[in-house]
Amino acid sequence: MGRSASVSRTTKETSVEVTVDLDGTGRADVETPLPFLTHMVEHATLPMDEARSACAIDLSGRAHFVWEVPLPRGAKIGTWDVELAPVFFEAFARGAQCNLHMVLERGEILHHCVEICFKALARALRDAVRIEPRVAGIPSTKGTLGD
Repeated sequence: MGRSASVSRTTKETSVEVTVDLDGTGRADVETPLPFLTHMVEHATLPMDEARSACAIDLSGRAHFVWEVPLPRGAKIGTWDVELAPVFFEAFARGAQCNLHMVLERGEILHHCVEICFKALARALRDAVRIEPRVAGIPSTKGTLGD
């Protein structure tokens, strides 16, 4: 049984199509109208210089979002409004029905501060979906996910 899903959503403001294959090759095909956002979603796998963040995720079926990342209001990275960073992560938490906590531990360069949050999410997701051979069944104290 493959662990994959596809979702699409169209509104007056956006049209989004996402397909995720948890057991895939790791290859991504990302296209957004905002180059910075495309870069964030495509290349979220390595640390970012002086910036460090922590991301905790629980794919529990219960959406909750915590954002402890101080970012300046009105700032932009290229054409991308920095104020949209928490909006993106909260939408992810709601759509994935997961608990998501993001904390910026340090950082000086705005681009790095935002990028490290995407990278931390990517790493947390990688760990959350990894099949653990030492655990039989569903890795949950309840014995089920999503309830």
